[in-house]
Amino acid sequence: MSTSITTRQLIEQVRLKAQVTGYGPTGLRPRNTTLAGFWCPPAMPEQIQATEERLGFPLPFFLTDLYQAIANGGFGPGAGLRGVVGGYGTRYTAMPNGGMFYNEESMVKNHLDLASLVDLEAYSPDQRQQRASGSKGLLLPAEVWPRQIIPLCDWGDCVEVCCDQHGFLCYWYASERPGYYELEKTMKPFNSWLQEWAVKKV
Repeated sequence: MSTSITTRQLIEQVRLKAQVTGYGPTGLRPRNTTLAGFWCPPAMPEQIQATEERLGFPLPFFLTDLYQAIANGGFGPGAGLRGVVGGYGTRYTAMPNGGMFYNEESMVKNHLDLASLVDLEAYSPDQRQQRASGSKGLLLPAEVWPRQIIPLCDWGDCVEVCCDQHGFLCYWYASERPGYYELEKTMKPFNSWLQEWAVKKV
């Protein structure tokens, strides 16, 4: 993707994608393709503020623009982008396939238990494994969550697509070592990843 793409262009591409694939998450099964519009209303400023207070840092600007322009989650690839507080994934709210969220699954879900959060700055560079792709991996116990990472999309097969506080794409997935997960941080902007999904042929 060109680095010159604007948030406005991304918003329009996501809208066009939804008109073709349906307005719900493209990876949710069974998938509801009869929706006449996005499942969740746009995020309100107070919901954005409550989310940032829970996370402990501001959301990347393109996320706030996207969620306030389109919907508070519930669209996009995989099981759908997680919403901010009060949006898609909020406990005891409905899903477009007829199910319900019985646990908190919004983007703050891992920041509700402060005792489980770890600071990535506490890990030295030699604890991170360099990948051939240029990304870096960090092995972490399954019961902790990196404070600076935002979970955004359940990709299936124990893979979570995330971004860090600066908006860069990350992956959180099960390790071959039992009881551990791997955090893979990339230098690719999350909005680039989302734009690639939006323009991909169905």
